[in-house]
Amino acid sequence: MSNVLQNALERRRVLIGTIVSVNSCEQVEALSASGLDWLFFDLEHAAFSVGDVQRMIQAVRPPCLSFIRIQEPEAAYVKKALDTGCNGIIVPQVNSAAAARHIVEAGKYAPLGSRSVGLSRSTGYGANLAQAIASHNDEKSIIVQIEHADAVKNLDEILSVPGVDGVFVGPYDLSASMGMIGQVGSAEVQNAITLVAASAKKRNMISGIFIGTDAALEKEIGRGFQFIAVGSDILRAVASCKATAEAAAKA
Repeated sequence: MSNVLQNALERRRVLIGTIVSVNSCEQVEALSASGLDWLFFDLEHAAFSVGDVQRMIQAVRPPCLSFIRIQEPEAAYVKKALDTGCNGIIVPQVNSAAAARHIVEAGKYAPLGSRSVGLSRSTGYGANLAQAIASHNDEKSIIVQIEHADAVKNLDEILSVPGVDGVFVGPYDLSASMGMIGQVGSAEVQNAITLVAASAKKRNMISGIFIGTDAALEKEIGRGFQFIAVGSDILRAVASCKATAEAAAKA
């Protein structure tokens, strides 16, 4: 496990975050000051660019951490995301050990990988180059998503890849890959999720999951997940406004 996550988990048993899907530095600053432990910047589905994300990350208030879900498990996306100075990346659709090794190769400096050296925000634009390179492999986390039946089948091999710092379950894509799209509560999907949590715990590796609302927190914490994204900025805003509208209707 990388030092940045280990240190955070020593302060708090479970790290709670939310998905950022709206391009707003002001919103990100407020969310990071709210008590959340981390923010999940979603380049896979949201309509913003890596440049937009870098500017939002600059608004994040410590100790809140920043993680970017990249578009695809490709080296170019790994490099660009890590150059922003985020605390780590979440990589979708990592379904085999070979795919995990490909990501580590792009995201970690030697001897774990062969990440290229560049003058970016992550290296202080070159001013902190030597220090940034020396600490990068420990401080910048690579979290691979387990969101396909093939990934569950290949789980032991994926978790064995040196340089993989943790796993993150995507329940909805997992359910789709199992022929039960959206049926995340089905026994088959839930058994697969439990297997991921148990396998990661056995290896002392951090495991995370996305849930839609706070109602599922107790269950997932009990299952062993330590790195949980709850809902999204839009979902939270809509839920709050809906509650206000319902309260007004009852008044």
